Amino acid sequence: MRDFEERMAEIYRRSDQIIRQRKKRRKYALMACIPLVLCLTLLAGLALPSMMPTTAKDGAAAPENMMSDSSESHDASVWKIQVSSPGRELTHTQPSEILEISGYINRCILEAPKCGENVIVDHNIADMENFGIALTGHTVTLLRKNGRENQYYLEKNVLVNLQTNCAYSLSEGQLHELRTLLGIDSQ
Repeated sequence: MRDFEERMAEIYRRSDQIIRQRKKRRKYALMACIPLVLCLTLLAGLALPSMMPTTAKDGAAAPENMMSDSSESHDASVWKIQVSSPGRELTHTQPSEILEISGYINRCILEAPKCGENVIVDHNIADMENFGIALTGHTVTLLRKNGRENQYYLEKNVLVNLQTNCAYSLSEGQLHELRTLLGIDSQ
């Protein structure tokens, strides 16, 4: 009878030992997973703000013209601005001028009412010049350090974003200020 009780006691002892080892393994696995989950959460939190769409000051969704490449028109990655007029070429390379011009173009786009879309349909400026179409306006090109560029076409009081084919009607004050910043003589 003593052998049977000793065997039973040994079985219970081994069973308790196996249960304790399992609990210990679970505890170690949980202790390893918590920091891992926290690190992943922090990394995702750092990466997501750059992926979020920009919003206007009042919290509304960003206008369509501010999405993708055109939203970068006012940032510090612009290193050169070229203004092409009929028979004249201007280049702005001073960082203060570039920041002021690109920021003002961005403000004009946000404040100006939209004239319409698809103003220049299926044509770009180079195609128009190749076909002999006379251009009377000014082409403004914002060149970035990464090689991308944004082009705008300014004629009379209309500013056209050539990437989105959206036109914006500028007020006389906005037009005068933009022409002054770009160095375009009033015609």
